[in-house]
Amino acid sequence: MATLTIRFPDVLKDKMKACADEMGLSLNSLVLVATDAYLRGRTSEKVDDVKESLKPESSPPVAAKKPERPIPKVGRNDPCPCGSGKKYKKCHGA
Repeated sequence: MATLTIRFPDVLKDKMKACADEMGLSLNSLVLVATDAYLRGRTSEKVDDVKESLKPESSPPVAAKKPERPIPKVGRNDPCPCGSGKKYKKCHGA
């Protein structure tokens, strides 16, 4: 996400703060909603619509997938899978 800095004249900034306070929004949220409405061609929205558009979209929780073992577990007394001929416990199981 890119950062954008906008400088407003003090008179306009005071009016925007008052409008944001009246709607129960932060100044940044008000600017974001106003810019979005302008770009989408909307001219007016209800306060509830504005607040609803600011809520983060919730996605359904993703179930944790259990990792699958591609190779069966080697027992300590089984031959080592590296091919050395030694028992696993004496080779790579130490």
